[in-house]
Amino acid sequence: MVKVVYKKFFKFLDAKLSYEVLGQGKPIVLLHGGLTKWNGQRFKQMLATDFRVFVPEMPGFGTSQIIKSKKHNTDLFAQSLAVFLTQLKLQEAPLIALSLGCIVALKAALLGATKGNLLLTGMPIKVNGWRYHLSQLLPLELQKLIIQTRWGGKQVLLPMLKESLGAPEENGNGDKLLQMMERTHPKSIVEIDYKKEVEEEMPQLINQVANKKYFFYGEFDPQKKWAKNLLNSYRVIPQATHNAFKSQPKKTLKLLEKYFNS
Repeated sequence: MVKVVYKKFFKFLDAKLSYEVLGQGKPIVLLHGGLTKWNGQRFKQMLATDFRVFVPEMPGFGTSQIIKSKKHNTDLFAQSLAVFLTQLKLQEAPLIALSLGCIVALKAALLGATKGNLLLTGMPIKVNGWRYHLSQLLPLELQKLIIQTRWGGKQVLLPMLKESLGAPEENGNGDKLLQMMERTHPKSIVEIDYKKEVEEEMPQLINQVANKKYFFYGEFDPQKKWAKNLLNSYRVIPQATHNAFKSQPKKTLKLLEKYFNS
């Protein structure tokens, strides 16, 4: 088992954001998706046997502080990622992103903060479900209160995720995911305009970003069915769900490693 080499903080605007580093070798960056910090520990450990792995936590995730004066959306996350990559001189490193993190990675690339290959896994393409549309009718502060309750997590958030992403956790009841979400500030979940940032902004980013881009979807990821309408090509990870890093770490690593520096 590879141990964490260190956990440190970097400054972004008026906050301290955290990151961890594992392993030795050429650098590679892992970027988490929405709702929680990186959720695929086994994949991270496997990757760290051959690479020096950098895992930043965006504002409001894990031990990263929030930016009180800013709306927490993929624009802000991309700005923080750009600062992280620049300060640590990781602009040439391959960047592996999950789910909503794929949009953050594309936006950081558009800012000129990364020139490395982008390996985008489970990139969201469409926001599904009546629960999401209904939730958008509520004031932001009320949405924040709802998702912080156990009832809101079980009855609102998990069903909402299932509509767009499939089963949110392999244990079936989502308890572990809800526990991880307790470490995420509500600002970093609720203030994202998922419909706008996923369905309107993301397709434009694909054409604007010059980096080499490779797209991956788990075999059972509901978002995969929309990929053929948007992407020229994508790779399928056998037997994997939306979070392929958690559900099929070995198969995911075997497929992705072909494209780290191709």
